[in-house]
Amino acid sequence: MTTQIYESAVVETQEFGSDKITRQKMVMCIHCGMHFLEPRDGFFFCDSCVGPVCGSKNCREKCVHLEQWMENLEAGRPEDYKPSRIFVPFNYGIR
Repeated sequence: MTTQIYESAVVETQEFGSDKITRQKMVMCIHCGMHFLEPRDGFFFCDSCVGPVCGSKNCREKCVHLEQWMENLEAGRPEDYKPSRIFVPFNYGIR
């Protein structure tokens, strides 16, 4: 399974009195939605959903996507609720 990281934004900085422009990519945490600068040595990945996480304790410990978290709040469920999913092959039971 491969995951493609889409950059959320690009930050361009220029030092005063210099023509040099520095560009840094920003990525979005898959759990809380926070945008952060992409570290040069890499960033944390969630082992369950294989997405980038910001590194906060809550995002590293609980794997609840931002969309799922918002659905939980709207439905009045606990914030860390994750529905059970059962995958059945398409042609299961067909002979």
